[in-house]
Amino acid sequence: MRAREIMSTPVITVYRDTALKEVAETMATRHISGVPVVERDGRLCGIISESDVLIKLEYAALRDENRLGLLDRLADKLGAVPKPHARTAGELMTVDVITAGPDATLREVVHLMTSRAVNRLPIVEGTRVIGIITRADVLRILARPDDAITQEVRWRLQHDLWIDPKTVTVVTQNGVVTLGGMVETRVDAELAARWAATVAGVVDVDAVGLRYHIDDHSVRAFTDRLR
Repeated sequence: MRAREIMSTPVITVYRDTALKEVAETMATRHISGVPVVERDGRLCGIISESDVLIKLEYAALRDENRLGLLDRLADKLGAVPKPHARTAGELMTVDVITAGPDATLREVVHLMTSRAVNRLPIVEGTRVIGIITRADVLRILARPDDAITQEVRWRLQHDLWIDPKTVTVVTQNGVVTLGGMVETRVDAELAARWAATVAGVVDVDAVGLRYHIDDHSVRAFTDRLR
């Protein structure tokens, strides 16, 4: 599954010169926890999270010097940089935005989110935001019903790999796909397991019970020795 199939669109954005009050109102009324910041021509230039806004609002209540240390600790915990004097989206935003392209795989999206500790990932084409993926979007994919996963695995084995669906059994339980039956070659069996693993919602694949008629790995090795 690709990013373009998961992303939400159209994307709610704000401009660099948007007032912070308007940014907060946008996030509150649209029930979003982060918003990309764009130039007037649509180019992505930054992103603001609810943590950024919370740190800014908290600063107003912690102005005395004895309590500013609390603000620093809160900012560190939330992974935000205090910008107490910011008045616009451009002044508060994070400039180094982690993004992905529309053809990024679900696994690549998850890796970016976990390795870079981000909760949302703008999907860009060129310099323009065409969609956005949140951790909630990914969780919805992983919560996909087992029956839907089974149907898609069977469809992909038949239409992508030309494997006769009558010769293969596909059972999904709690996101774990179990493949059984018989295919023509060892390569077919390996590809079937790989293809199944790429289906949205699949947690793991058990292909121990998937057998094959011809071990084409051994045939290839024998042929190579004869050369």
